[in-house]
Amino acid sequence: MRTDLKVLRVKNKLTQQQLADKLGVSVVTYNLIEQGKRQGSKDFWFKLQQLFKLADGELWQLYINN
Repeated sequence: MRTDLKVLRVKNKLTQQQLADKLGVSVVTYNLIEQGKRQGSKDFWFKLQQLFKLADGELWQLYINN
């Protein structure tokens, strides 16, 4: 599970559905990424970085933290 991704989502008071909508993916896809069962596209990670204004290092931690 990508615990840090879930923490980021909850800290920003977003449901999986709300964040999935903001990132342009289905809630099922988002859920699988958060669980670490899918990697997510480059576009997904870029949108996440832009949405939360994450530095490259912060984004990398979210990506690799399975």
